[in-house]
Amino acid sequence: MKKEVQILLYACVILLGAAQAVTAQGRLVFSREEHYFGSFPQDAGPQTCVFEFTNQGNAPLFLLDVKPDCGCTTPEYTQAAVPVGGKGYIKVTYDPEKQTGVFSKKIRVMAQAIPGMLDLFISGEVLPPRPAAATQQPLLDQIGPLRLQSRHRNFGTVRVNQILADTFEVVNSSTQPVRLTFQPPATIPRVTVTAMPATLRPNERGKIALLYDTRNINTYGYCISRIYVIINGQQDTQNFITITATLQEDFSALTPTELEQSPVAQFTENTYDFGTIREGVSVSHNFVLKNGGQRELIIRNIKTACDCTRATPQKMVIAPGESIPVTVSFDSTGKHGRQSRTISIITNDPKNAASILTIIVTVR
Repeated sequence: MKKEVQILLYACVILLGAAQAVTAQGRLVFSREEHYFGSFPQDAGPQTCVFEFTNQGNAPLFLLDVKPDCGCTTPEYTQAAVPVGGKGYIKVTYDPEKQTGVFSKKIRVMAQAIPGMLDLFISGEVLPPRPAAATQQPLLDQIGPLRLQSRHRNFGTVRVNQILADTFEVVNSSTQPVRLTFQPPATIPRVTVTAMPATLRPNERGKIALLYDTRNINTYGYCISRIYVIINGQQDTQNFITITATLQEDFSALTPTELEQSPVAQFTENTYDFGTIREGVSVSHNFVLKNGGQRELIIRNIKTACDCTRATPQKMVIAPGESIPVTVSFDSTGKHGRQSRTISIITNDPKNAASILTIIVTVR
């Protein structure tokens, strides 16, 4: 009898170890899955962006392969194992040689993790090559008769309640004077744009000055501001500058005691796979969010990757110890193949202000 009990105990230990091995997997979570290069001339050369990811699983993960859908796109990526909580990258370079017009490219990522496969996307517009005289200018972008350093300014991660300043160098490459005015967006953050001088003579250089005001706002997460450039009183919807930033709540004034007592955003799961569905079907899933801290957890904002995805929390203020459902829905209309979408839940948790949820679905 004693021997039979020992055999039974050994079998339980083996089964428990096997179960743990099955459940231990890396979880691949990208901070974003799309990148827009904007408009740039063909002779500006290759354009590069970096997709960063985190292993939010309970075992190391490996990138098995990264395959673009076109020879014009070249990936570089983390080759070593990424430990639990570690970060990795995929660097994507797009070469516009012999191509003009709007483009959209897919990069398929294969991983020994959850999900095992997902797609990243890059897009933009390749403008025709610049005239020889213009290419001699050290300014790589173009808006009408203007040449400037860039049509896009990314301020990166910005704590709110401050004013940021930057300038673009600009030159009038035409044979006529150019008078510049601007139409900034009515949304916040507030953006003030000034041309110095307001009128550029032919071949004259000047500056476009930006003030990015994040004071007294309650918007958080990734923000895009589009500023239209009005040339000689004429507005063209293709003439614009984009300003981007990830706005983060300022927790720098919190004391060590306040940090210890702060709210804590805890999701019971960060990824859900809907499996296979038919095109045109809408599906939803409830993620559970718990406040594991000692003060109220406030949902500041919710950002989804596209209009096909929505996230609706049961409430925006969560008491200490309370759990609520966050319903994430996906509309498959017009979608085909494997889809992966991320949702950013931005809270007042000072240690983890942005929680990333991921949904996966195969549409047939």
